Amino acid sequence: MEYKFSIQIDDDKHTLSSYNGISIKYLWELLRDLYKSIETDEEGKCTLSGVRGNCYALDFTTEEKQYEENFIRVHKNIEELSSSELQPEEKNYARTLKKILGGKYYLRAYDNEHNIIATIKELDKEKSINQYYSYKTIYGIVTELGAKSLNAEKKHIRIDGFPHNISISKDLDMELKKYYGTQKLKIDIKVKLSYETNRIISAEMRGFIEVSSNKLSQNLKEIGYVDFELIKNANTVNDIIDKIYGNNE
Repeated sequence: MEYKFSIQIDDDKHTLSSYNGISIKYLWELLRDLYKSIETDEEGKCTLSGVRGNCYALDFTTEEKQYEENFIRVHKNIEELSSSELQPEEKNYARTLKKILGGKYYLRAYDNEHNIIATIKELDKEKSINQYYSYKTIYGIVTELGAKSLNAEKKHIRIDGFPHNISISKDLDMELKKYYGTQKLKIDIKVKLSYETNRIISAEMRGFIEVSSNKLSQNLKEIGYVDFELIKNANTVNDIIDKIYGNNE
């Protein structure tokens, strides 16, 4: 499948033209820092597939959905979060945008369906407290384990069925290597969410345990007739799920 997304630079009066616009002196910096903020660990590529309106609308195309997901995350984060909360690559991209926009222009980012993701203009404006933390439990298999570089301060994992990077500590990184692509895990995570949209901004692993590799039907058969005995000593839904999956820890 092909994914397309874009950015557009404009002002309220639409004064940009081929004679009065953004210099290519700065445009290459924008492309460089944008790519660094959305690049993935996969081998797929993201290309500049079109330039519209005297270089003020840039279209990008890729076959890797991860690029689009990262593109959406980066622009939403820059729009919603203060500079201190951004990742290093996001900060660099935000600084370049500040230089290009200069308080006169704004940038709009669009997703694959041409929906507006974010509108970015006042990058120095103090952001109000607009996020909160929550704790979740997810189940799945590790499909990605690593970082953008060997010197990265934090590593991350991806879990099948959960569309966000989950940051991990060095100790968890070592423990998780043997589970890569094999064993289903129960994973406890701490997530940061937006008050306004309830979207997940970031996720961090707190711990994990193995769950049974049996099929659900096999676990139910081992438990026996499923009645109130299933919830006898269970305090939460997760306790019940643990029994079904054969986790007795």
